[in-house]
Amino acid sequence: MTDISSLQQTVAAAQEAFDRTGEQHARSRKHLTGLINIVEENLREKRVALGQNEAQRERMTREYGQLRHMLHALVMTVEVGPREGLASIPAPAQAGMEPGARMGPVPLDPAANDAGPARNGEDEKGPARGGGGDPEKLRAGLKRIIEKKRARASQADEPKEPAPVT
Repeated sequence: MTDISSLQQTVAAAQEAFDRTGEQHARSRKHLTGLINIVEENLREKRVALGQNEAQRERMTREYGQLRHMLHALVMTVEVGPREGLASIPAPAQAGMEPGARMGPVPLDPAANDAGPARNGEDEKGPARGGGGDPEKLRAGLKRIIEKKRARASQADEPKEPAPVT
């Protein structure tokens, strides 16, 4: 009979261990469900943030295109001079520009596109000021203009020699 009672005790202990394992499994399952919910919530938040970042990137791309056009207009104004001004340069929408599209120089004279000696912005007298020519020459010219303006500004800022005090 001692064998039967020891077997009953072993079965009871096994039953208790099985119940504890079931409880642990239920707690683990609850924690796992909570973790899955947290991960799903984080994923939703990341998707919302990604959408916002994408919208901001698109906005910045549009602004970059606008700023690029404005810079081009400024360069053309400096290159052309005050006689034409910004009014002769079309806006990006008028020019049919897509965001990120590159603009070439805008010719001052519609006849500049005709065949003949003035075709590429040059004539018998040399390069025209209308945007034709080498971009490196344009950069060099802009650098010279900026250096001259800085030199004038620094000369204007230098104090004149004071009169001798007697």
